[in-house]
Amino acid sequence: MKTVSEHAASPIVGVMLMLVVTIIIAAIVSGFSGGLVNGQTKAPTAVIIGTFSVTSGMTITNAGGEALPTSSLIIETRNGPSFGPNLGTSTISVVDLSNVTNSAGTPIAFRNPVTDNIDGYDITSFNPRDTWYVNITNCNPATFENSS
Repeated sequence: MKTVSEHAASPIVGVMLMLVVTIIIAAIVSGFSGGLVNGQTKAPTAVIIGTFSVTSGMTITNAGGEALPTSSLIIETRNGPSFGPNLGTSTISVVDLSNVTNSAGTPIAFRNPVTDNIDGYDITSFNPRDTWYVNITNCNPATFENSS
């Protein structure tokens, strides 16, 4: 007499299930590594060099890195232990972008004459190798005065 044993799952079904699970995991990993799923955006980086002259004003150069959107820029000046007034205290001045020009003399930003707020930008980004200028007449001599 012959006995027949029946199994609920065959080996082929098990292999197929494992193959499907492997494909799903591969698709998820591929989506994350390929940028399909949005992650956290990183801020652009750049090397900025600034110089100041009592006779000609300030130059600001993007010495390398990425382009920086002008609408996101805030340029601040700070006095140091051997530069600026009130050497015992730290003072910060924000540079008005409507007083900053590029190498062609074009203002970076323009002000609305009614509201006196920045109303737009003539230069949309601060690109690598760009140099911006602040004429000495637009610098506050009390803030930028060299005390040495």
